[in-house]
Amino acid sequence: MIAFEVSMDGHPICTAGVPGHGVVSVMANRVKRRQDARRGEAPMPSEELELEVGGLDSDAGEQLKWFYGPLSLGSSLLVRVVERAQVDAPAKTYPRETEEDARCSFCNARTANVKRMIVGRGGRNYCVANCVDELK
Repeated sequence: MIAFEVSMDGHPICTAGVPGHGVVSVMANRVKRRQDARRGEAPMPSEELELEVGGLDSDAGEQLKWFYGPLSLGSSLLVRVVERAQVDAPAKTYPRETEEDARCSFCNARTANVKRMIVGRGGRNYCVANCVDELK
């Protein structure tokens, strides 16, 4: 199967792949938020740098997470596209998210707390009334 070998600062993180139908993603995220609290939720950190290696096993109906952790300024990431018979088992698996379970990828609001949620590029969710305008 085609897989991603991921390393950070010269240290292996994981080899991620899905043997059947599915998606594997490696994302380096930088998020900077406004600090206004929304819908009674506690404020989140104003800025985050993070690495996420995850995916979806469509055949099993599961979301997969191999790695989720912080990045630092100067972090060096290497992603190699490889062919492997075996890959690392995900660190966590979750049942496939239903529409009701979805959260906004920007402000973390639950679908039940917003008027409308849309799916953006990369499977990210955004609440229309709150975050879409901020992302423009």
